Formats: sequence, C-alpha cells, structure tokens
Amino acid sequence: MAFCRQLGPLAQARGVTVALEPLNRSETNFMTTVTEGVEIVDEVGHPAVQMVADIYHMLRENEFADAIRLAGKRVCHCHIAEREKRTPPGQIGDDFRSYFAALKSIAYKGLITIECTWPKNLDKVRALQKARKVMAEQWTSA
Repeated sequence: MAFCRQLGPLAQARGVTVALEPLNRSETNFMTTVTEGVEIVDEVGHPAVQMVADIYHMLRENEFADAIRLAGKRVCHCHIAEREKRTPPGQIGDDFRSYFAALKSIAYKGLITIECTWPKNLDKVRALQKARKVMAEQWTSA
C-alpha cells in the first residue's frame, strides 16, 4: 500500500492512471478478486490509483458481476476472455451479459480489451472478428 500511495501523486503529475489488476489464485496469492482490489484502492485513497476488472479472472474466481457494481468508478479498464481455456469470446460460448450489464450500470465508458490465448489452429483474424461480433451482441442485449 505504501508504494501505491507514493506512486499515486507521481502518476497523477504525469497524467497517468495506475490500474491494479486482480488475478485468479492460480496466478497469484495477492488480490485475487475485484472485491479485494476495491479494498486496496480505497486504502490507497488516490484518484490516480484505480483498478482493472478482468472478467476472465472474475470467472475463474467465481466472482459475480455485482463486484463490478460495488467497484463503481474505481474501474478504469476491463479485460475479457473465456473461462476454461482463456480463449477469445465466441470460441467456447461464455455468456458475459451479466458482467456487461454491471459495466453499463456504473456508466463504464472505457475499453474492453481481449486478453486471451489465441488458438494456434485458428485463423486469428476470424477469431478476432467473431469475438468482436459476440461481444457486441452480448453488450447490446445486456
């Protein structure tokens, strides 16, 4: 926390936001949920220290979309991938609507980046096009 408290003013002076990203427990033993991330961001208490809502990690941790609602304006960025194999949206068929609805409920206007493992045997351009289509359809219907 002390490091982030020192980092906040430095980041702000340079027009940068530090985005803390909770990871699932197979990748870390620190800050494994958005809920824990909110506690840390609140304890740091600086507007230049915010957080990422990574839907892949949320799914791996069985964290409900309501965590995004509780995080609110602390969420400055969002990542997405499917739960089982970290594939791009549309490969296995995960439903992200509840998470998209939560993002809408906090008036999230940032980017949602696909942070995934691209299948080796699949044309990456087609996979990206499908992911974009699936995400757009689910966002609209969320």
